[in-house]
Amino acid sequence: MENIIIKSGPLQAITTTKGNPIDTETIVEGYACYSDTSAKLTIMSNDDIPLFFAIPGKVIGAMKIDKDEIETKKLTENLRSSLVSLGLDASEMHCIIGPCLTFSHMPVERKVIEKLLDDGFMLAAKRTDGVDFLDLPDFVLTELRRLGVKMENIVIGDYDTFENPEMLYSRLRGDKEMNATTAYLG
Repeated sequence: MENIIIKSGPLQAITTTKGNPIDTETIVEGYACYSDTSAKLTIMSNDDIPLFFAIPGKVIGAMKIDKDEIETKKLTENLRSSLVSLGLDASEMHCIIGPCLTFSHMPVERKVIEKLLDDGFMLAAKRTDGVDFLDLPDFVLTELRRLGVKMENIVIGDYDTFENPEMLYSRLRGDKEMNATTAYLG
């Protein structure tokens, strides 16, 4: 089985699929931002979003994002803090949202959808057959856009961790193993 490769400009992320050897680099548990742009960063996840970002020649970083992000907005807080403290422009940033759960596997209560709508996250609020869903990748996309990242510099991976049992691990399916996604500037 081929590994999953996602690119946004010079930023590249590789998710190791089942059966392939894992070559991890610096493992990021929460949030990390490095001025050493030669760093290779790895996120271990099995449904959460592995997010990678970079401004070539200036920073590379990563954040593991779960459903709590809709309440905490840690991505916005952490990334804004890094951009301001380093004097960087978000419009130069490239971002990759790696394999994770998509909305059809994230049902939520109606009050969550109402809050998303009130906060301007319409893209992340889904409803089908009378059930409300959270689209976490689209929520993160909206956060990145609000920070000033250009749409053409954001790439969302094509793979749902739950829907691809032959390739990826999913906590929702009961898997304990993790998917390794490693990103670097090439």
